Amino acid sequence: MKKYFVVTRKVFLTITVFRFNFLFSIVSNMVYITIIYFLWSSIYGSGAKSLNGMTFNQVFVYLALASTIFSLFTTFVEWGMSREVIEGSIVMHFIKPIDLMMYKLFECLGYVLLKFVTITVPTVLVILFVFKPDMPVGLNLLIFPVSIILSYLIMFNIDFLVGLICFYNESTWGMSSAKDSIVMLLSGAVIPISFFPETLKTIVNFLPFQAIYNIPLNTLISNKSGISDYINNFLVQIFWILLLFAINRLFYRKAVKVITVNGG
Repeated sequence: MKKYFVVTRKVFLTITVFRFNFLFSIVSNMVYITIIYFLWSSIYGSGAKSLNGMTFNQVFVYLALASTIFSLFTTFVEWGMSREVIEGSIVMHFIKPIDLMMYKLFECLGYVLLKFVTITVPTVLVILFVFKPDMPVGLNLLIFPVSIILSYLIMFNIDFLVGLICFYNESTWGMSSAKDSIVMLLSGAVIPISFFPETLKTIVNFLPFQAIYNIPLNTLISNKSGISDYINNFLVQIFWILLLFAINRLFYRKAVKVITVNGG
């Protein structure tokens, strides 16, 4: 594992050069969170204390953190794989004693760690001290970080799967854009799943996307969950991690047989 941690350290140190990007990310995220605050304030402004089982405070915390987590999870792994296929540098991964999926996971970990320090922490502090939302304090604060880690593993597997598709068509722009839109919508990151029609809720529960945002965020904002609920949520997330991992492994074995690099 030491060789993979070296990759994480290399990426972490490399992207620290682009400090201005993180400033823009923080500013754009805060603008989005401010829009969310005033938009949902007007929705709840009619005097409704609760809509679809969620208070204004819960909706705001849910969507504000969803935006922050989206920024944290965006590592562009599929774009990197597409670029390596086009340049031909992807073959270097095939001749080295490393596993491509593990390499990409630890490469992305460098991005995630730096974004956590430079974007996530400052944004969360602003949310807490500027908007001052009420949040339940209890076991949920300990469960939430674990759930977020599992969420990222699901997101990485989806990104990697999209990246493998570029082994066939060399370009991932369309697939990546579609993937981001689908994940954001069906995970509840744009609109909480509680506001979905019942039919759509049922469909979403059978998809992996709700395990990326909806499960950890509901874990954080709800004060009614018990140990059994937390365990059930963990099992759902672990199930999707294992299933997507297996799909990636099988797809990878087929994809490496069709990849074309420099006409070879």
